[in-house]
Amino acid sequence: MMYSCFRYMQERAKNTDHQKAKYMPAIFYKGSLILRGSLLCYMSTLCELKIMKQLIIMAIAGMLSASCSAIKVEEQIVQDFVKEKNLKNNPNASPAYLIEESGPSAKSLEYYQMAYADKSLPAGKKRIEVLPGSFKNWPIDENELAQLQESNKAGQSESWNSKNFNSLDIPIISRKDLEYEIARQVLPPTSSGNIISRPIVTADGKYALFYYYSFLPMSSIAKKVCLAKKVNNRWLIEAEFYDPNVFQ
Repeated sequence: MMYSCFRYMQERAKNTDHQKAKYMPAIFYKGSLILRGSLLCYMSTLCELKIMKQLIIMAIAGMLSASCSAIKVEEQIVQDFVKEKNLKNNPNASPAYLIEESGPSAKSLEYYQMAYADKSLPAGKKRIEVLPGSFKNWPIDENELAQLQESNKAGQSESWNSKNFNSLDIPIISRKDLEYEIARQVLPPTSSGNIISRPIVTADGKYALFYYYSFLPMSSIAKKVCLAKKVNNRWLIEAEFYDPNVFQ
């Protein structure tokens, strides 16, 4: 009887070991699948992170490129205007300087909007006068004007510095420093300051509006808004808008 019990227990232990040996490969196999799946998920996550990083870098590069492009357009508009008006070589306003504090960009759209609204009124009834008097081309209509006003709601940076230009015919100086140097007689009384706002360019890149006026220590000059047109890669003034009742 005791022998039979012993044999039963021996056979059961043997069967248990056999079952363990039978299922052990499956357990290891399932474990390897889980490990393999985890590695694949980890590698997939790394790839996604790498792609996201590349997309972010590309987006930042695109933003910087757009910003640099805008600066180049502004630079060219101002540089061409300085050349067209011969500001560097004007004997009655020499030496000439570009004032660091730019004019208000919003004035450009404000003047143009009033001139456009009053274009059918007779001379003397218009709030904003236009030069030349024969000007009939209005390249910015009401719809685009509204879009430009919306896109420029936040305003643009109101200062110039040398980083905005690769080259400029006239130097940049703050208005305070210019007036101080004239008062000290370091600069002659014929020195002129030229205030130019950051140009607002139309969607098609063919036209630009900017606010401008020049001043001398002992004189007042009318403020105006200039409409520039891009012709053969140069920006030329097509019209000037001014308020006859406003002087500086």
